[in-house]
Amino acid sequence: MLNKINSLIAQRIKYGMREEITQGKGYVLNWSNNQAKWFIYGNIKKKGEVLFLDANMIFVPGSKKEIDMVINMLDPLPLYKNSFEAIFR
Repeated sequence: MLNKINSLIAQRIKYGMREEITQGKGYVLNWSNNQAKWFIYGNIKKKGEVLFLDANMIFVPGSKKEIDMVINMLDPLPLYKNSFEAIFR
């Protein structure tokens, strides 16, 4: 699960909104520059839902329990390294 989510995170290298259709049940994760970590954002999403995600968000198929087990070990958002918060931390 950790490698799968980190692979999704590595793809987030451009700013802007995108549309994504869920491929199964799962959760949206949201990156916080202020706290420099990922959070589960909102309720479970069902297969086939259309999501509008910002650059700091990813959809992760899986259960809350699975995500909770790895969320503190996830890679930071690639866009974070050039953020105001990262530079002045």
